[in-house]
Amino acid sequence: MSNSNKLDFVTGVSLLPFDLHNLGAVYSSSKDKAQCVASRCSFVVRRGWDEAEQLEYGNVIEALGDVGFNLRSKDYAFHISASNLSYKAGTDAPLRAQSLVGSALASLKLAYAQQVAEDRFLGVSYDFSQRKPELSLAWAGDTFTEQSSLAVSIDPVDRAARLRAAVSFPGPEWRKDVWDHETRSVQLVQDDGLSRHTVWVEHEARRGQLLAATKLGARLDLGRLANLGGNFVDRHIKQRIPLLFWKIPLSTKLYRFVVPNQDQEQMRYNIKGWCAELAHDFERQGPTVGISKRLGDSGCSLAASYDTASSAAGIEMRSKWVVAAARLARQEDGHWRNPSVQLLVQPLGFL
Repeated sequence: MSNSNKLDFVTGVSLLPFDLHNLGAVYSSSKDKAQCVASRCSFVVRRGWDEAEQLEYGNVIEALGDVGFNLRSKDYAFHISASNLSYKAGTDAPLRAQSLVGSALASLKLAYAQQVAEDRFLGVSYDFSQRKPELSLAWAGDTFTEQSSLAVSIDPVDRAARLRAAVSFPGPEWRKDVWDHETRSVQLVQDDGLSRHTVWVEHEARRGQLLAATKLGARLDLGRLANLGGNFVDRHIKQRIPLLFWKIPLSTKLYRFVVPNQDQEQMRYNIKGWCAELAHDFERQGPTVGISKRLGDSGCSLAASYDTASSAAGIEMRSKWVVAAARLARQEDGHWRNPSVQLLVQPLGFL
């Protein structure tokens, strides 16, 4: 949810389970000793709809919550949580495949973690409700320009291994260090620290099936892609354009409209904060595509998306502690139905 978390830093995407998310947050503290209470709640209000019978039911309200306590002393950390506390009211379709609480199993988990080396963590946990242990290995790394995390969880009871990884990076740099004649010094490329590409993956191998479940996601900064592409065209493609093209009236103006000259900051396109997004679950028929806009430097963003598998369009407002979304699904008759509103909030984050 937040980029202040060592392990779970992708804004608007909850990549890790609740226990690993909280261990990543408590190890992000600069203090040797830290303690906190954490919570996470999801609410969905929608219309029940049966695809097979084409029948609409009444309003359905779903809620799913997690609450936990974290304690850290130097390299050691403890976590206890009650997760997947669910509530559902209203009449829903009997064979509803996608439901907030449909596949959620209540969990009462105790976890212990140790930082075995810098940004390397080892954790063990036991779920008293489901009666199964779990071993977790995690690694986090960051520089001035990149941030990444890798977490591997092993479930001996279900004979499952889960890998979750994410990386945020600026991509290739098209700008060059130049000589400033006024100051008589080299002008270095300035990185704003915000324009980043982000890629994440979730993969699970279970009971001999190496490809049991896989999810991929990407968030690509359009400003960096556009300037990189424009710079490539101007330096490598322009010289290959036939001379006949330049004899056409207004051809030069047309070219400079598509590929502008660089400004003083070596920018051709002033596109800031816009990202293209793609997410795909290989168990579903199609991906989810979208576009988002970062709002200032506060970490908030506004996104629009379209789920090709369920033909659902939606908008999202993302911030550090809250994700609010509204969606509509298109039916076979062409009408937009099944309105839903979803709210994901970490209430104790405001304290």
